[in-house]
Amino acid sequence: MRKLITIGELANLFKVETSQIRYYEKEGLLTSQRDRESDYRLYDFMEMNRLEVILLLRDLGLSIDKIKTMIDGYEIEDYRTIVEDLIKDLDGQIKTIRQRKKSLGNSLRFLDEFKPNELIVNEHNEKKLYVDTSVGSSFPSIRAFYDYHLRTGLDYSDYSIEIYFFKKEGSVYTALSKHNSSNETITLPAGKYITIYKEFQETPLFDADFDGVLEEVRAKGYEVTGEIYVRFSIETLIINNRDYVVYEVKLKDS
Repeated sequence: MRKLITIGELANLFKVETSQIRYYEKEGLLTSQRDRESDYRLYDFMEMNRLEVILLLRDLGLSIDKIKTMIDGYEIEDYRTIVEDLIKDLDGQIKTIRQRKKSLGNSLRFLDEFKPNELIVNEHNEKKLYVDTSVGSSFPSIRAFYDYHLRTGLDYSDYSIEIYFFKKEGSVYTALSKHNSSNETITLPAGKYITIYKEFQETPLFDADFDGVLEEVRAKGYEVTGEIYVRFSIETLIINNRDYVVYEVKLKDS
């Protein structure tokens, strides 16, 4: 009875193709023995363990050259450094996935409650925002918004970021849901809010009709408190070739 396993048996152990094992052998990462009678490739425990490490490093995103260097020449501290760097990279990927999952959840809620121009009552948790006093009354163009992105380092690919526009004493100011260079903050208190989805008006960018929406809310008999704001985020999707933003204002506590 033979003591070694064939390439097919080794592939079956790790649920990989035999061609993959041949490739690693061609690259010098694995070494097989040959059966004298059948000329089959045969592998021992050492090669099985090497293949396990190769597949682990491959799944972590390392190149073949990097895997060769690690297996053939790295000491324990070298391994530690590589593994710590890979863990940091995975933590970053996990964070991104969680942000995207949260954004998709927000998009699903948006779709569930989406009724353009209707007044919807929602319960909100307390939220802290970071005011950006460097922005004027509005973004007059997409170019101005892009310049703002460069100046502030705003990562627009971060799906969790929300941009808020408030009107106070005749002026419009901007706040972000994530920390920026500003030390000034405002807090949106927990409670019931009126939400209205309005079609996005591009020119001028974010030229919001705060007064008109407030009149609309009060005309329906609602008592409001605090400042009305426009919330702009990735989950305010394009529907029927129209883009929408969200107006929200807190209802007076009963």
